Amino acid sequence: MSSKFQRLMYEICPFRIGNRVRVSPTYKYSNEWPDTYIVTGVRWAYQKGTGELIDISIASEEEIIERRSDTDGWRPDDLLPA
Repeated sequence: MSSKFQRLMYEICPFRIGNRVRVSPTYKYSNEWPDTYIVTGVRWAYQKGTGELIDISIASEEEIIERRSDTDGWRPDDLLPA
């Protein structure tokens, strides 16, 4: 495995499914996301062409228990470990 490929696959996203996260205070709508959330999906979106390689989905514990939808479109820089 080349080092460039390894960086893209593993090192570019510090979050894994099941990790607890908070929305970074630098995110422009952070005040609308005050709770702790759980990573429910990590998609390697290399085909988008938007410059964003990782698409992270998050949900609250309540949303998961009630089987409601998660929210995607998060970048690694938008989130912090909780």
